Amino acid sequence: PSTTTSIAETTTNMIAESYVVVACREAWRAEPVIGQMVEHTPVRLTLHHTAVSQTSVNQGPSRARQHQGYHQSLGWPDLAYHFLVDRSGLAYEGRDVRFRGDTGTEYDPTGHFLVCLEGDFDVQEATAAQIDTMVALFAWASQEYGIEASTLAGHGSYAVTSCPGSAVSAMISDLQAAISLSSPMNLDLVCGTAAAELVASVEAG
Repeated sequence: PSTTTSIAETTTNMIAESYVVVACREAWRAEPVIGQMVEHTPVRLTLHHTAVSQTSVNQGPSRARQHQGYHQSLGWPDLAYHFLVDRSGLAYEGRDVRFRGDTGTEYDPTGHFLVCLEGDFDVQEATAAQIDTMVALFAWASQEYGIEASTLAGHGSYAVTSCPGSAVSAMISDLQAAISLSSPMNLDLVCGTAAAELVASVEAG
């Protein structure tokens, strides 16, 4: 896609065709994993937000790099989440799903399949494209790991935090229903030239 409009159209088409486009780590220029990660098997679906207000869609790739850099500065081996979703609806490959995430709060993320939406949903709304992609990612995990859609919860269900923000937390029951009604999803992990062009189109705004 060459514009954010066409990215949104791509997102809509992908949901209709039962696949979710994910920019691979190479595409958003992720750093290598540092140290060891802990293996786990996902058994529940958990939603986060970055808690940083974002209004410009072109910040997605740079914000992904910033989040990873901050998380590694804390001594974590990688980005804390398995997937990030930016304001355009583009998903970014994060930590390998085979390994548990990390958290600065008191819950144990073992067994949690973690999707994080870019934005602060205590002060802004998620975009329709973000919601579509997030539902598709959770539908894929539900199918792949046999996880019930009813397990979907926000970070705030496990720790003292407002994450994923009031606007998104209010949607949890509707999101559970959407996940349970979704067609089986496939991940379309995009790398190479196609992924570089996709990320560049986001950065160009």
